[in-house]
Amino acid sequence: MGSAAAAPPPAQLLALHLLALGLAWWSGRLLRSSLLRQREIASQRESRFHGLLALALAADAYWEMDADYRLTAGVLHLDGALPLTAQTGLGKVPWQLPRFCCNSDTLDSLQASLDSRELFREQQVGWLMSDGR
Repeated sequence: MGSAAAAPPPAQLLALHLLALGLAWWSGRLLRSSLLRQREIASQRESRFHGLLALALAADAYWEMDADYRLTAGVLHLDGALPLTAQTGLGKVPWQLPRFCCNSDTLDSLQASLDSRELFREQQVGWLMSDGR
């Protein structure tokens, strides 16, 4: 007859239980931290979306730029929403594009606002459409 396996000593069982509880606690903290971070990111995205939505309803155009002032997204609202594409300037600095139109004072003001990371509104700029408008 075979002998029954001996039960581990109580100290070893206690150590295993404490280890399991510690890992569960650590995993819970990690999960909580991750969820809080994701909730904050979602909140920021929602705020940005609402801001862009309000802007899209009130503006003739809007765009987003990266740190080097290259266009990363944008929409022209003329005869409907026309999203920016690589052909219309996506990935390029707007004032270096042949279709971007504004006077030198406006361009200076726009660049100064961007350099100082200030918000700007009511800047009169134009975008030459393919039909000449």
